[in-house]
Amino acid sequence: MAPPHVLMRLLLLSAAASAAAAAGDGCSTGCDLALGSYLISRNQNLTYIASLFDIPNYKTLGLYNTKYPNLDYIQAGDRLNVSFTCGCNTFPNSAATYLAGSLPYKVSTGDTYTTIAGHFNNLTTSDWLARTNTYPENNIPDTGTVNVTVNCSCGDTNISPYYGLFLTYPLTGLTLAAVAANYSFNSSSQLELLRKYNPGMDTATSGLVFIPVKDPNGSYRPLKSSGQLLFFCKLIVLPH
Repeated sequence: MAPPHVLMRLLLLSAAASAAAAAGDGCSTGCDLALGSYLISRNQNLTYIASLFDIPNYKTLGLYNTKYPNLDYIQAGDRLNVSFTCGCNTFPNSAATYLAGSLPYKVSTGDTYTTIAGHFNNLTTSDWLARTNTYPENNIPDTGTVNVTVNCSCGDTNISPYYGLFLTYPLTGLTLAAVAANYSFNSSSQLELLRKYNPGMDTATSGLVFIPVKDPNGSYRPLKSSGQLLFFCKLIVLPH
C-alpha cells in the first residue's frame, strides 16, 4: 500500500482532474463571466481581494454580492463572489486546453507556488499553478508574473441550455449536496443535474465544484448563441 503522503497527493490530483473535466477540459472557447466563491480570512480587506482578481474598484463586487448591504462591513469567515473572465487556456508545451480565469500575480521575493496559491483561499492549488505556468517550482523569478489559474465553467449545451453563469466553489470539507442546498438545488433531479456538471465529485470533500447561480436580476443566465457554447470531450490526464 502506498504511504499516506502519496495517497493524499493522488487524491488531490484526482480532485484536480475531476475539476478539469467539469471545467471543460478540451474546450474550444470560453465565456465573458464566471464567479468564484472566496472565503475571507482575517486581516483581508476587499481592496486587496479585488486586486487579486484584477478588479480595479472593489465597490463593483456589490453587483454579485447583494446579500451584503455594505461591502465595508463583511466579516472574516464570510464568502464573497468575485468575478473574472473564464477563458479557454492551453497548457505550457502542450496542445491540451482547459477552462480557467488567468489572473496576473506579481511575484514578491520568496514567493512559491504554495504561498501564491494561499492568497486565493482554495480556489487554486500549488500543483495546479505549477502545471499551468512555465516557471519551475523552485525557481520563480522575483520580478516575474505568475498566471494564477482558477478553474471555471461556462455551462454545457448537452446538459442544459438554461444555465450559463457558474460559481467556482471550493469544497473544503463540504460535499456537493451540502453546497447545492445553499444555492436552492435541493431536489433529487436538481442534484442529478449538478452531478452532470461535476463528474466524479459527488462524494468528494475537497476540490472545486461548479454551481449555476443567478445574475443581479435574480434570474439564471442562459447559455449564449452557439458561437459562445462550450464543447466537451473526454478528460486528458496529463503527466505530473
